[in-house]
Amino acid sequence: MASYGPSKKFLIVADLDYTHFNSAKSEVTWLGSQGFWLDIYTRIFHVARLQGIDMLFAVVTKKPEFDDICEVAAIAFAPFLQANASSAPFMYPQMADKGYCLTRVNGNLQYDCLDANEKLEGLNKALVPHFIIEAMAPKSKHIIDLATHYNIALENCLMLDDTPEVLEDVTSKGILSVDFQCFHPALLQEMNILDDPDYLRMHLNRKREEILKKIQGIFQRINRQHKESLEIEMPIPVRSYTPYMLAASSPNVAPIGAHTSQASCEMNNHSHEESINYERDPQDCLHSWGARQRLFGKSFGN
Repeated sequence: MASYGPSKKFLIVADLDYTHFNSAKSEVTWLGSQGFWLDIYTRIFHVARLQGIDMLFAVVTKKPEFDDICEVAAIAFAPFLQANASSAPFMYPQMADKGYCLTRVNGNLQYDCLDANEKLEGLNKALVPHFIIEAMAPKSKHIIDLATHYNIALENCLMLDDTPEVLEDVTSKGILSVDFQCFHPALLQEMNILDDPDYLRMHLNRKREEILKKIQGIFQRINRQHKESLEIEMPIPVRSYTPYMLAASSPNVAPIGAHTSQASCEMNNHSHEESINYERDPQDCLHSWGARQRLFGKSFGN
């Protein structure tokens, strides 16, 4: 089926350090829990699908390389990173009994192993990775690239990040954001507050509500834009035939307002009569007798 107007898609972009993970720990440690985050994204994904909207998901994080936090995130977020992505079949290949994730690390397209500390060069440069590690370029550049590739309006992109400079940059580009500055190391009085379950619970619950509220706003905007686009692209056709038009021009047709079950019209210099079945064509919206016959056969009027 052909689609019209803006795409019914949106993009969630996730940072990792101090947004999803407490990166000060020697072991990989989620902020909250893995289940907390997967529950949020799973809910959003299913609600979007019910409304006929595609959810695109990406990780854009500032790191020098693909580390153990990236590995855990790549495995946990795999269902969302692959969903509706153009490169989905190539994002998590199995090679020599090892699993890999398609990434872009500081501009280089590569496959990072999820089972060992190794990587392979990505040869198909046309692939679009959804796991991006960048130490220098602003994150907004990668978000704009993904949005452009999938024809997603920037106002339908949501960035989750803890760094004030990143949040300011994406906001200036028209990208929505949810800030996690409550977990940003430079803004914390004490780092060990991230070990306080009450502190985490309070802020994570607030951030979950903020994420869901902004996603709901995106859904409403997408549906409104799509509806308006359909109304522009598919206007109601102007009718070329009505009984009233015949009444004004044909002496054989009853005056306007009178009950009429038959009408006569001339086509191609041949005059003929057919009865109008209003039950089968209540709005009289078919363009011509010829169109009616092509659609319903010559027996339509009988």
